[in-house]
Amino acid sequence: MIWTNNMTTANSPTTTSPVYDGHYWGFQYISPINIIIALYIMIQNSVIIYDYHKDWRRISCLFFILIGVVDIGSACFEIGRGSISLLCLKDPSMRIHPWIFLVCQKFGVLCYVTSTFCVLVLTVVKTINIMRPFYTQNNRLLKIVLFIYPSILLV
Repeated sequence: MIWTNNMTTANSPTTTSPVYDGHYWGFQYISPINIIIALYIMIQNSVIIYDYHKDWRRISCLFFILIGVVDIGSACFEIGRGSISLLCLKDPSMRIHPWIFLVCQKFGVLCYVTSTFCVLVLTVVKTINIMRPFYTQNNRLLKIVLFIYPSILLV
């Protein structure tokens, strides 16, 4: 809780009252849970990358590796954001510049959106493989699209 002073008027008490702040509660109690989940995500995606790295030339294996790498990046940014938030809440004298926090948020969201896009493309590729097993896909075009989409999001 954050304590604030009430304005004193003729009919109001001169005491301080607790004010509930949802952001404080969210960072204080949700950030440790997010950090633990992010550590689990990093371990899980490391296993996925290790499993698929042997056959990385196949397009579906490349997608799984790319999704794993992007999810690890997203988890790293979540660990950093959660740790910084907890440190700033524990010590009121510590403040972070808003631009640093914004950059961390931007790259975290970029990783999330890129991961979602890669899963969508992987789903389309697998659906085409199931529907038309002898159809050859242009893997070079898929790789170009996977490079261009995150580059557009950076702008």
